[in-house]
Amino acid sequence: MATTAKDKADGDHFTKTDKEITIVDTVKYSNLIPGKEYALTGTLMDKETKEPLQADGKPITATTTFTPEDASGSIELTFTFDGSILSGKTIVVFESLTYQEKEIAVHADIEDHEQSIYFPGIGTTAKDKADGDQEAVATKEVTIIDTVSYQNLIPDTPYKLVGTLMDKTTQKEVLIDGKPVTSETEFTPKDSNGSVEVIFTFDGSTLAGHDVVVFEKLFSLEGETALEIASHEDLDDKGQTIKLTEVPKDTPEPSKPVKTGDETTILPYLLLAGAALLFAAGFGILYIRKRKKDK
Repeated sequence: MATTAKDKADGDHFTKTDKEITIVDTVKYSNLIPGKEYALTGTLMDKETKEPLQADGKPITATTTFTPEDASGSIELTFTFDGSILSGKTIVVFESLTYQEKEIAVHADIEDHEQSIYFPGIGTTAKDKADGDQEAVATKEVTIIDTVSYQNLIPDTPYKLVGTLMDKTTQKEVLIDGKPVTSETEFTPKDSNGSVEVIFTFDGSTLAGHDVVVFEKLFSLEGETALEIASHEDLDDKGQTIKLTEVPKDTPEPSKPVKTGDETTILPYLLLAGAALLFAAGFGILYIRKRKKDK
């Protein structure tokens, strides 16, 4: 046997972490006896743990019976399950073929790409470029750097991240001059896990008092058209949120103290002191003359 597992929605090896996932595994067989009944059973395996993937405490399996008309051919086995918690994981389809309740063939290779379905995952942390925190002054030019961590991508395969700024209060896109604030970054990872930056620069002068939240979508560029394979869109995620604050108001400068050696400032004081000394000296002379006259 040889098997090829694909996401039913778009026919590739990637799928999003949706509530309902359907995988179609096409099994090619050879050297069977035409006209005899066979049973094909598939089991979904977690590549990381190398254990069966479970739902409600039970392995996720699918079984079908078939009677081939020819010794060689193919048959499809379908799995439908909840994939909402599988972000960042890889599942591998194992197959077992039985005849009269005896196993006669098996295809169980945890490293086989053709048997694998990838659930990419992304997470984001947005920061104000000016000082690296999650508050930004609502100036004419604001720059936000969103660091997107990714998991379970295929190395040396092109991808694209598309980010959009959302207003947390209105739950709608931030509009500047009637247009959404977006940013795109294309990259080709060297490893399955890593991170990449998406940079937003925009006029934030009308957004004081607002919280903006960065939404990100990840697209695979492997095929002819861009295919969305993951997203991170949570209005309540603090890591994705930037608070825009009022521009500080100008404050008056404090009066400058008198500096020693500043002739322009100290001259009036010197003149006043000189006049006081002259007055005191004159008064003293008059006082002495009067005493002499009295004697």
